[in-house]
Amino acid sequence: MDHRPGSKVPQSGVYTVVHDPKHRERHDVTCIEGRKFPTCKGCKGLLFRLKCGARHIDDHEAFEN
Repeated sequence: MDHRPGSKVPQSGVYTVVHDPKHRERHDVTCIEGRKFPTCKGCKGLLFRLKCGARHIDDHEAFEN
């Protein structure tokens, strides 16, 4: 599933960022659940695709905050 800038991150994890190919190649970033996907400074056709989901350490019962 693709996500667009401004929408809420549904699951923490590593996302592949798909830019306008004329602007930049794909790359991976870490996004945190509940935050918003950011916009790009150089292109409009930005998409985020979940590559590998992970629980944020703050949401894991085995750790103290």
